[in-house]
Amino acid sequence: MPFDVVWSELAKSDLDGLYNYYLQISVDLAVKIHNGIINESERLISSPEIAPFEQIIKKPSKKYRSLLVSKGRFKLVYYVVGNSVKIVCVWGCRQNPARLRKTVKNG
Repeated sequence: MPFDVVWSELAKSDLDGLYNYYLQISVDLAVKIHNGIINESERLISSPEIAPFEQIIKKPSKKYRSLLVSKGRFKLVYYVVGNSVKIVCVWGCRQNPARLRKTVKNG
């Protein structure tokens, strides 16, 4: 049974921010990263449990997972609810992991 992938406003903003950042370097690079992340997120349609649980975020109400994308430079933080995969944010893996808890809490 296919799942719906739903991007939160924060995740959309993260994706737009990445695009705009890499656009300053190269249009081709910005498009490649943006489209690559979108394409990799589509794996969640058929396999939402493909990624491991996110150990930094522990909430009893939601089981967050993180799918590494763009050659491990970013991860899609998401959870599954019913037949939907909700992508909460696009996280740069070089950031301080402790900030991820705050980002998800505020997002």
